[in-house]
Amino acid sequence: MPFLKVVGGEAKGKAFELKTEGRFVIGREPSCNLSVNDSKVSRKHTEIYCLDGTYFIKDLQSGNGTILNGDKITECSLKHNDYFKIGDLKIVFEEKASLRAGAEPDQAESTEENREENYMGTSTVEIQLDKEKTKFGEPCLKGGKELSAPKLATLYEISKIMSTEKDLNNLMKRILTMLVEATKADQGYILFWNNTDDKISARMMHPKEIKQMKISRTIVKRVAQYTRPLLTSDAMLDARLAPSHSVMMSNIKSVICVPMLSTPKGEVVLYLESDKLEWTFSESDLELVIMVGLQTGIVFSSLSATEKAHRTLMTTVKILVTASEIGNPKLQGHAERVANYSSAIALELALNKSEIRYLHLSALLHDVGKIALNKPGEPGDTGALMDKGEHVLAAEKLLKQLSDVEEILPAIKHHHERFDGAGAPDKLKGEKIPIGARIIAVANIFDNIVSYGGAKKQGISVKDALTEIQSQSGTEFDPKVVAAFNAAYEKGSLFNPPKLM
Repeated sequence: MPFLKVVGGEAKGKAFELKTEGRFVIGREPSCNLSVNDSKVSRKHTEIYCLDGTYFIKDLQSGNGTILNGDKITECSLKHNDYFKIGDLKIVFEEKASLRAGAEPDQAESTEENREENYMGTSTVEIQLDKEKTKFGEPCLKGGKELSAPKLATLYEISKIMSTEKDLNNLMKRILTMLVEATKADQGYILFWNNTDDKISARMMHPKEIKQMKISRTIVKRVAQYTRPLLTSDAMLDARLAPSHSVMMSNIKSVICVPMLSTPKGEVVLYLESDKLEWTFSESDLELVIMVGLQTGIVFSSLSATEKAHRTLMTTVKILVTASEIGNPKLQGHAERVANYSSAIALELALNKSEIRYLHLSALLHDVGKIALNKPGEPGDTGALMDKGEHVLAAEKLLKQLSDVEEILPAIKHHHERFDGAGAPDKLKGEKIPIGARIIAVANIFDNIVSYGGAKKQGISVKDALTEIQSQSGTEFDPKVVAAFNAAYEKGSLFNPPKLM
């Protein structure tokens, strides 16, 4: 029976047997199968489950992600000796059944040393998977044999794309392009069959210049209705398919069609077609497309759920922002401007896309605590530190009612801290202040003084605002953030940041 061996972190030395039924959940909650007290781990961070004899690892939309073999993944199959990292936890997936659940690693029958001894007397075969690492990496072991496996290499590359690509349309496009190239197909489609009106529509096609789809409705419906992958070397010669109007009219030759995803409204299938008389798809092509179809369907489900949750969260955010600004007309638009300035600064500081998305949300909600105060306050009013402390703590209390907001709370709570330690609510100093909070502090004061600063509270010039912020660098503001802010202004991105949401 496969098991997980913890080789680093809080539970180091523990091993956990995996069952074929149910799910093994890792997180901070006591109810998790592996529960740890690690602030970098979400309440329910990662789960492992078995499907038709294959074990899969799935990130549960955690704050810091799940790292498998060095890459951040959403969902992926596991193989022997795969290594993954969750917070400070370092875990190895083992397929051998020799280790008892909860046993120490030195009780295992197979260690790294005796594994090497076991293989030294046998033939060694290495398979080229990663083209870049094959090009620049070590040569094959002396006395061993290196094999080229194009189909496995394609599957490996697609698995890497699945683990890193978060945009559903980009994922479909990249996977379909790779499959068309790997199988030498002339055309490829990701199709949706609507089980209500019996219509077939293309979610993605390659090449994208296709003016008219060349598909067999008979094949698509058969695969969708019976969940049976299909390969035909010549549809015109198949007695079950040849009478079909679409097969005859389109002169369809070799086709691979496999199921990908089942939804309440219909089925999604992968469809590849070759027009060449001298080229037909092989069974190895079919096996490749089936494996990709199965894995892609799982990832599609996860990404669709993530996008739906994100849309729901953004709707909630818009409601909260509107509520925080509605009491004072001068506040309207302030949160969005601060969020855009913050994103531009973050890009200059080379934060990654995920970090910038969280920062953008934090900036949108940085004043949401004012909903709980008796008066919304003037946007340009510096106010007392006590007031600032009150509204950020109110925001923290309010937003904790939402799920999975751990990543955005620190930037909101600490955006009124000062770099010199004289801020609120916790008087944090220097880099102990979260980077998101240091960014929002600059973006927030810039919008305040440009919009509402000056003696008459009608705003000051951008040039004067830049000078004012520079004068507070190292005292109120982080010098690195101020430098990034100035760079964004000079490049023009401060008022026109790229859309990353």
